[in-house]
Formats: sequence, structure tokens, C-alpha cells
Amino acid sequence: RKHRPLRPINGVMISMGISELMSQTKTERNLHARAIKQRLQELQNQLGMTFPVYVIFSKVDLIEGFREFFAELTEEECEQVWGIT
Repeated sequence: RKHRPLRPINGVMISMGISELMSQTKTERNLHARAIKQRLQELQNQLGMTFPVYVIFSKVDLIEGFREFFAELTEEECEQVWGIT
């Protein structure tokens, strides 16, 4: 609060399980995405500010080919952070 009194939050983190996404129909995924978007817009309106949104996908090892792809990497490479900004 001392350094940024007008910014109540730094951002929002959303965690999504790959198994959930894979088991949903396209329509269900779209409805889920719209619900998340609506909640984020409500939060932005209530706080009167924009903020970064970070999406974290869990259980990505369930994606076909995941294990084979990462089997080729060294231990050091596997310990690196994987992400897109």
C-alpha cells in the first residue's frame, strides 16, 4: 500500500485443469470461458482498474505426446519455467 496505494491487486491467477478442458465439449468450454471473462470484467469494474491475468494449466502431462516430448530434455531443461507471456 505504501508504494502503490491506488492498486488494490497486482493481477489475477486462474488455474485450469487440462483434464477438465479435455472432457468438456466445445460449447461447455466456450460457456466456461465466457463466465470467467464476465467475472474478470466485474472485478475490473469494481476495482476501477485493469490488471494482468495469468492462466495456469495443471495436469498437462495428460496431453498426448507430452511425456515423449519432455523425455528428450535434460534434467536441467525440465527444471526451467515453461510459459508464454
